[in-house]
Amino acid sequence: MNKYFRATALTLALWGGLSSCATILETQKLDNQERTAGQEVFDITYAPLTFEAARTAARIAFSRELKVSGIGAKAGLVSEETAAGLSPPPTTASPRPYRLGSGDEVTFAQLNEAPTQFLDLAEQAAASEAQSNVVASQTGRIGSDGSALFIGVGRIEIAGNTLSELRGLFTNALIRTGGTPNFQLEISSYNSQFVMLSADRNTALEASLRVPISETPLSLRELLVISGLSRSNSELQLVRLIRGAKEYRLTVDHIFAAAGPNYFLADKDHVIVETLGYKPSSVFLVGAVATPRLVSISAEGRETLADVLFTSGGPLATATTRKSEIYLLRGRAPTVAWHLDAQNPARLLVAAEMELRPDDIIFVTEKPLISLAKTLGALLQVDNLLVSASSRL
Repeated sequence: MNKYFRATALTLALWGGLSSCATILETQKLDNQERTAGQEVFDITYAPLTFEAARTAARIAFSRELKVSGIGAKAGLVSEETAAGLSPPPTTASPRPYRLGSGDEVTFAQLNEAPTQFLDLAEQAAASEAQSNVVASQTGRIGSDGSALFIGVGRIEIAGNTLSELRGLFTNALIRTGGTPNFQLEISSYNSQFVMLSADRNTALEASLRVPISETPLSLRELLVISGLSRSNSELQLVRLIRGAKEYRLTVDHIFAAAGPNYFLADKDHVIVETLGYKPSSVFLVGAVATPRLVSISAEGRETLADVLFTSGGPLATATTRKSEIYLLRGRAPTVAWHLDAQNPARLLVAAEMELRPDDIIFVTEKPLISLAKTLGALLQVDNLLVSASSRL
């Protein structure tokens, strides 16, 4: 009785499976919309994967998400495009000239007349020594009232003047006092203007910096170089420039771009460097593989379709793969499915050109006979269950 029951069950199972051979031999289809009630339905556009398609797709930006906090429904994540949105400060053809202020120091050296003709070398040396003794040098610090006192010249209103304008003021003052306007004037210490640089705890800067502004204009690019900031491709480095009541935003990559403008800094500017880490990016690998899984990719590594196809346990390392049916799916509404027929090994060169993007799906179908073998294996497992059940009767 048990043997009869077993034989009958096995016969019915095999007949039921093999009578629907077309179903057994049919592999998964991307456009199979059966049993989709309540499920998302995707409009899939098929296209051959060619070198031209790979080059066109590579021009699409590598879209990444950054780990931040408090961003609406997706708190903790924000798109790179949003975080890196530029609002640069205004640029000028040439930076504004330096104007002196309280705290700056000015060195004034007055040169007196000296002999210009000598009888011999000894007399020249003596006259040269005498001349050095008649050079009067003095340094004046600009006070809170904007002025400084110089012996032989008087008190000069310095604050707000450029060095060129200040030399004119000294010339006029010497002429008024009957002196000879034969002098040298230089800024010896810059103390009135400065820029502050600070960074968040994720940025590798040792400490906040207070960098003086001098007669040589200071650009944002130069400030970051002075700070010792190390550029990173694995993180997004943002720069916030606070000037008065306004805030400007730039990325470090934009600041150091070869064709980018120079952003010159002004007194009391505050520059803040922030470093945001990227959410790990991956692609889906499904179909004729040992284990469906996520494969990590990065904007720096620029992994390609070939990199994933040849991974350990990947599609080309699996005997069940139908090499003529490899698909790379990307996007929504529509979803583009690039088809690669890798039966010709030369076409793998195309796969090596196709860069991957976050959330791509790599789908490979199984060989039909492999699907049949799996079905028969499942039927035999049912048979074993039936035998086990009948033995208990």
